[in-house]
Amino acid sequence: MSESRASPWRQPVFWLVLGMPAVMVVAGVMMVRTAVGVGSTDSRDPLVQRTAQMQTVDLSADLAASKAQLRGSLRQHAGALELVIDGAAIDRTMPLVLRLQHPVDARADRRVILTAEADGVWRARLDLAHGHDWLLELAPESAAWRLKGRWLRQQDAAELRPAFSAAAR
Repeated sequence: MSESRASPWRQPVFWLVLGMPAVMVVAGVMMVRTAVGVGSTDSRDPLVQRTAQMQTVDLSADLAASKAQLRGSLRQHAGALELVIDGAAIDRTMPLVLRLQHPVDARADRRVILTAEADGVWRARLDLAHGHDWLLELAPESAAWRLKGRWLRQQDAAELRPAFSAAAR
């Protein structure tokens, strides 16, 4: 009697034993590259201090904006950004720094200097792409206060507010 053996290359179980671990290794490598690559979700850079096992962030600029009851309205009009700020007495002649942060790609972030004009509106020339959302952060160059907001895609305006209210302290 002669025994006829089928080739192991033709057995589906053989391919499962080899293929499943290979697929898992490739998927694991892709996941690690996505997690630590350019544009990972931890690409934002607040100034964080680490003491022992605690992390602290300076929120004094947010608190100052909240105490002064600052609010801002930013809109794009004819290739320029226009900013109007409501709130307590601030120096309406100083330039303001607007950081536009791309949600996932830090290389696409923008930093714009808005200059005050006679009508009380800050302006800067910038043609902004609206194909995605932008994270907004507005502060004077001294960083004495800070307003934050989100510019939703396909919108012509955005609201800027303190990160938290003074009552929440």
